[in-house]
Amino acid sequence: MRLNTPILKYSAGTVIVLLIAFLVLSKLILPAMVKEKIENIGTEHLSIQVGHINTSILSQSISLKDVALIDQTGKFDVQLKKIKLTGVHIFELLMHNTIEIGEISIQSPEIKINQQTPQLVASNKKGLRRSFPTLKIHELNVENGTFLLRDSISGADSIFSFLFDAQIKDIDSQSQSGDSLNEIPKFENITINISRLNYKEQSGSYRFTIDQCQLNTSLKQLTINQAECTPILSKYEIGRKTGVETDWFNITIKQIRLNGFKIDNLIRQESLKLQSVQIDQFVGETFIDKRLPSPQKPDSKIPSDLFRLPSIPYSCDSIIINRASIRYSERAENSTEAGFIDFNQINATILNITNNDSLPNLPIKMTAEAKIMNEAILSAEFQFATPGMSHLNTVSGNLKPMRFQSLNSVVKPNMGAQIQSGTINHLDFKFTYDDNHASGKLVMDYEDLKIVFLNQEKKRKKQVESLVANSIIIRSHNIPDQKYYRKGTINFERDKKRSFFSFWWKSVLSGIQSIVVN
Repeated sequence: MRLNTPILKYSAGTVIVLLIAFLVLSKLILPAMVKEKIENIGTEHLSIQVGHINTSILSQSISLKDVALIDQTGKFDVQLKKIKLTGVHIFELLMHNTIEIGEISIQSPEIKINQQTPQLVASNKKGLRRSFPTLKIHELNVENGTFLLRDSISGADSIFSFLFDAQIKDIDSQSQSGDSLNEIPKFENITINISRLNYKEQSGSYRFTIDQCQLNTSLKQLTINQAECTPILSKYEIGRKTGVETDWFNITIKQIRLNGFKIDNLIRQESLKLQSVQIDQFVGETFIDKRLPSPQKPDSKIPSDLFRLPSIPYSCDSIIINRASIRYSERAENSTEAGFIDFNQINATILNITNNDSLPNLPIKMTAEAKIMNEAILSAEFQFATPGMSHLNTVSGNLKPMRFQSLNSVVKPNMGAQIQSGTINHLDFKFTYDDNHASGKLVMDYEDLKIVFLNQEKKRKKQVESLVANSIIIRSHNIPDQKYYRKGTINFERDKKRSFFSFWWKSVLSGIQSIVVN
């Protein structure tokens, strides 16, 4: 049977026309329509620009290049090098305001936020509010992102910056109130990896850095690796800069891990609930130059007040500190060098931390153990007052045997004296305190305490003063069952400009002085 040539020609022509129409629709018309749809999303001051677009009906994908989110107020600038949408029904995107997308991949986004922005120029489209579609995205992947917070649009040096990758699953921007722009979208799982975080403190005295940070909402865990607070100025430069006593500190933390972390409640500013916080290898040094005038500053807060300070309700079952070390140093008024005391191998646990009065009212407690000057073990227990409970702020502890000479790093620069001999056999203390005062009891058994006064300029032994001190002023022994055995009294008025750590230490020191000094 002979084929009908005209019909074949007609059919072939129809197929060719349809193919051409399909190609024109896919390569020219659809990209233009999708681009227009995307660029119509926005508000009065926010718009989107697309540099280049490709669409594929067969693979249900859209590729965008050089996408920019433009904010007319100058508050931020977002550049997206490449975006790929897969599993998207293109005609549904064009015809409806609810769009379901299988996956969005964003390559090398750069987000710039400006702290200071120019005065906004009045828009000719005042009151215009373009529509934001309701998006349902099964998976969003972001790779090689950069975030910059700048002082101003022209600012070359960023205040805050980091690199990031992210994966978010099952995003739904459907609004319960009808305002999808201002409502936080729903999501199932978020994984965010941040690296090379860098923050320069506004006074220019410190720089904060984090090597790596990971948030995983499915594991309910936030992990921070190698966090550092590094001073830009030296110990004495910071005081010269401010002209008054100013705390200088240098901190390194190997790892911080937050477990049971629920980010959705935090994003909505409802509450922060944590099961535990683990801090590993905290190394800190603090210094103050007391030769400078005291500053005019707000009173420091004691821990029971600090726990209630955050405005958002929070609770944490436990904070665990492992293998920490702290050096506290200060330069006394008439000294030639700074004195210091070291607390090494610190292990501590804090329980029932909260500012939420609706939760069961349990006392906040802390137990801690450390070595003083890498020698004697100090154990301590702390109980912090909470509203609605009758208990007071309480500190109790004990010190294992220790040589008095280990304290020369404190005594020598601050008192102009040096301990030649002596042993602390046993020390126990317990005191209560409030915002103003500490009072309690201290027991210290020791023997063979001898000191030598020094000439601060020539470092020469002052033999007469040393003899008088050892025979009259200083009690060389305090041994139980002996005639002149004495128990100490802790009685110390708080200097509210000093830290609570200084308050605790000097409260214990007042009890020691009441035994040692006649």
